[in-house]
Amino acid sequence: MIAKLTLRSVETAKPLAAPYEIRDADITGLLLRVQPTGVKAFYVDLARGIRVRIGRYPVLTVEGARTQAKAILGEFARTGARPKPKVKVESFGDFIRDRYAPWFLAERKHGARNIAAIDAQFGDLYKRPLGEISAWLIEKHKATRLAAGLNPATVNRDLVRIKAALAKAVEWELLPEHPLRSVKRAKGENSGHVRFLSDNEGQALRLALVAGER
Repeated sequence: MIAKLTLRSVETAKPLAAPYEIRDADITGLLLRVQPTGVKAFYVDLARGIRVRIGRYPVLTVEGARTQAKAILGEFARTGARPKPKVKVESFGDFIRDRYAPWFLAERKHGARNIAAIDAQFGDLYKRPLGEISAWLIEKHKATRLAAGLNPATVNRDLVRIKAALAKAVEWELLPEHPLRSVKRAKGENSGHVRFLSDNEGQALRLALVAGER
């Protein structure tokens, strides 16, 4: 889609089931990418396969995006150098409190309870940069809790919570990939699966019950 990027066009760009882009009609290369979550970010395409993320709306305004895009495109035309993106170091706690919790509380019926559980079980990791939350850290956390005698089902519920939170960090482009992809559920959890007896097992049980009554 090609349209002039203005305050109105950016504000009214609604999220769809899949990400989509609006390319600016005035500045070739400048575009707005809209995620299904509603996250909107400005990018500049410098050449085929070379794209730079310049900021998220509304932290970066439309006029600010235009100014940065012109500067980046001009520098690339002169030197061919790709600018290094500025990376904001965000703590895990900042992510949970400022980004994930507001979204989760608005979208989920039992949001407060789940956020409270994340605070309680992973609060000791809150001061770490978001990018430092690793599979090793969570495996260590999981092993410590299991060694303390916690039920595997409880440990797994908390593991699902933190995995879901970090999945959003990937979706919102705060992490390049999910850091807990390799972390598996704790063993020993009762799945609660109901298994029905086969005909032979049922007959054997009936015979055993009859024999016990004699």
